[in-house]
Amino acid sequence: MVTIARHNKGLTVNRNGRGMLCRLMQGLLVMVLLFVVVTTILFGWDLNDMFHYSEEQVTYSSSSSSSSSSSSISIRDIASYYFNGNQQTVSSCLVEPVKSPTAVIAAKKALTDGTTTTTMPPPQNSSTATVMAMATGYGLHEYKSFVGSLRKSGYQGHIILAVSPDLEPETEKYFKSRNVDFRKVQYVNCTNPILSPEETANEHDEELVTCVHPYPTLKHRWARFPLLRDYLRDCVTCTGPVLVTDMRDTVFQRDPFGPDAPVVPPNTLQVFQEHYTMRTTNWLVDWPVKDCKGVQFDEPMLCSGTTIGTRSAMLEYLRVMHAEMDEWMKDPKCCCFKTNGDDQSIHNYLFYSGKLDHIAVAIPNRVGLVNTVGVHAALIFENHVANQRKALEAAGQNADDAHMVPFDLTADKRYDRDGGNWLGLHYGMTDNEGYLVNFDGTRSFVVHQIDRFGIHYMFWLEDNKDKFLDE
Repeated sequence: MVTIARHNKGLTVNRNGRGMLCRLMQGLLVMVLLFVVVTTILFGWDLNDMFHYSEEQVTYSSSSSSSSSSSSISIRDIASYYFNGNQQTVSSCLVEPVKSPTAVIAAKKALTDGTTTTTMPPPQNSSTATVMAMATGYGLHEYKSFVGSLRKSGYQGHIILAVSPDLEPETEKYFKSRNVDFRKVQYVNCTNPILSPEETANEHDEELVTCVHPYPTLKHRWARFPLLRDYLRDCVTCTGPVLVTDMRDTVFQRDPFGPDAPVVPPNTLQVFQEHYTMRTTNWLVDWPVKDCKGVQFDEPMLCSGTTIGTRSAMLEYLRVMHAEMDEWMKDPKCCCFKTNGDDQSIHNYLFYSGKLDHIAVAIPNRVGLVNTVGVHAALIFENHVANQRKALEAAGQNADDAHMVPFDLTADKRYDRDGGNWLGLHYGMTDNEGYLVNFDGTRSFVVHQIDRFGIHYMFWLEDNKDKFLDE
């Protein structure tokens, strides 16, 4: 029986001889252990079999002033104990306490009697997550598409929407039934309107001359960034990941923060690339950034309509966006572009100039949580409409309704939108049931810019609302 003595002050190695004898004993121990390790590696021998000891036969004795006990320990444990940081004490040949193998033995005992517990992180759930949007000026149909698909996905967290002050009672009732935190904004006159009232010809123009309290210096589209920051900051239970998104053209196919979703890393902001053909050389970024900052980028386009991050990273991003917008508004070269889309100009400028390096990472399209389909969808739809127009004109028919002709499915699927594929698998964007997919074939969590497909996706969504929407 191999016995290691352990007194009340710890495991000790008694030095009865001089240093020479001590070093000799140490050398022999090292040689034995090295021999054991080398032969085990070369010949695959079992250490305990080689020394003719079983786990039960190899014990250690523990004694103190009041009690003593013994427990099993293997040769492997002793070798591991020696090589894992305890050799200095042994090599000193002094009578001094060292760590005993008790922890090793306790762990082995727990493994054999089933008392061991492995701490694993709980599955991710969306109960503390937040989805936020500036959602003014829409009807119940649009709200049901957004909120209904999000709740249908299994999402359990917060939904915070900034809505118009004259919200319809029916919409309020729907929001309450789906646990939506809706905040009615207060419209105010802009201190620096970009257009005169006479120049406003449509809803987009009206946004350029409409501001939201308490940010009268920022046009409507820009104000969502500080406004949603304020809402998020005030929500003490919004402790999980956050999605700030456009509302009208966004749907959810899976819970973006559920157990199957990729976890957002700590203190990280995720910005999402569009289709690879869309670059920052596009006028939407190139024109404002060049005129305002005097710089140009040729990089993948990042969409400002969907951004995901942890709470801290999102608050920081929204703070940086607001600060940059304030700077633009102070500069005559930057303040007054007659477009609603220049929040995307600032979004890309901040990322590619390095001002978000401390938090932000860019996610390629159709890889992460968001699938921004706009560019690809528009290419498909516009080409489809052009081909249908030619075909109708060649047949002497009215081509005005070319956009209503279904996509090029097989004949047996063309009018079978109920549960079937509405686009056609040859485009590689959908699965057999019509859901939009990432490059790996899995269903996308969040789909943005769905309106670029034209009316056909909306037909499919309506026909399949029982499985797609929580109405």
